[in-house]
Amino acid sequence: MKSSLWPVWGLALSSAIAVLLACTEPPPPKAPQKKVAAASDFDPCEGSKPSWREYFGPLKGVRCEQEQFLRMADVARQLDVKCQHCHVPDPQKEDAFIYSDMTENKEKALWMHHSLMTGLRRKDGEPMKCKSCHLDKNGKPAAKFLGSPRDLAFTVEWMTTVMTRQFELADGGKLMCKSCHEGGWGTQAFNPKVIGKTVNVPRGPDADAIDPAPVPSSTAPDASANPAASAPPSASAAPTPTTPAASAAAPSAKPLATPSPTKK
Repeated sequence: MKSSLWPVWGLALSSAIAVLLACTEPPPPKAPQKKVAAASDFDPCEGSKPSWREYFGPLKGVRCEQEQFLRMADVARQLDVKCQHCHVPDPQKEDAFIYSDMTENKEKALWMHHSLMTGLRRKDGEPMKCKSCHLDKNGKPAAKFLGSPRDLAFTVEWMTTVMTRQFELADGGKLMCKSCHEGGWGTQAFNPKVIGKTVNVPRGPDADAIDPAPVPSSTAPDASANPAASAPPSASAAPTPTTPAASAAAPSAKPLATPSPTKK
């Protein structure tokens, strides 16, 4: 009896499946997906205004306005700072800045680019960037990565385990304490003040490194210092006559021209 029901059940099941398939609408065709451009295809200068002028500092080589803003935003991220860290806020406009005005931190950034950034290179072959050095003891980006006030113990540790081991002179020479500090660590000749002492730090072969930026006024050397260790005057300072001995000890250096006012 049971075996005689199999053909009936089989026929009923087949009929049900056929009806179900006939009543089911086919899925709508998929809309063509828009091709997403690869990151390498992105050109920030497409549709952008031209750059405001030719630059010789951190903005060297930018081709357009959008690229210069992206470059500075990247620098700000690497230092964990805002625009006003270097630039003067515009009192007439909200969230705007007077980029042409010189500030102490802007002078330091220009000096850094024209000296250490071009006078040193990474041993691993990676390009020199702010973040190559500006990481604090916790590995986070920081403008004053050695501490504020400066952490002497961490500074000595960083200089000996990072600075002199991961970097070398631009010409491939060995980077030593006296390459910047005039003497070895612990010696009488050691000078802890480096920023602003242009002729005492490594400087790269680039033409813009030969004409260093203005020296930060807060780091200007004492008048009693050796003329060879004196830094070039700030952009606003009047030219100071030099003696023949000073001229022979250090090449003359002219400050960068102050940027002309620009439109926002």
